[in-house]
Amino acid sequence: MNELERGIMTKKTPNTHPVIAIDLDGTIWKEEYPDCSVPFDGAIECINDMIKNGYEVIIWTARGGDNLNTVKRALIDEYGLNPNVKFNEHSNWFTSIYPIGSPKVNASVYFDDKAYGAPDYSNPETWATIRKEYLQ
Repeated sequence: MNELERGIMTKKTPNTHPVIAIDLDGTIWKEEYPDCSVPFDGAIECINDMIKNGYEVIIWTARGGDNLNTVKRALIDEYGLNPNVKFNEHSNWFTSIYPIGSPKVNASVYFDDKAYGAPDYSNPETWATIRKEYLQ
C-alpha cells in the first residue's frame, strides 16, 4: 500500500500545485538519446488529463534544437500528447509573479527519475499513483 492509499499524502489540485514540471528521458519514456522512445504506460494519458484538469505542464529536458523538435513531433503526433504542453518554457503562472532570471523552469512539483528517492517511472503503478494524487 502506498502513502496515498494509507491517507498520508494529501490530494493535489491545480489550485495547490498549479505547475507540474516533468523530465523527459527516464521519466516519460526510456532514455534512448538521441533517439525517441516509447512512452511508459500511463504517462501520456496522465499528462493529458493533468492539462485537461487545469495544471500547467512543462516537459523539461536537456534535449534541444532539432532533436527537441523531433521529440515534440513524436510525442504529439505519434503518441497523442496534448499540444498545449510546454517544452523547456517558463510557466505563465510563475512569470506572472516572478521575473525570469534562470534557465531552470519554476514549478510547484518536479517529476524526475534522477531525483533523490525517485520512483521507477517505467512501472505503470507509478503513473497510476500520480493520477490518484493529482487527478482523482
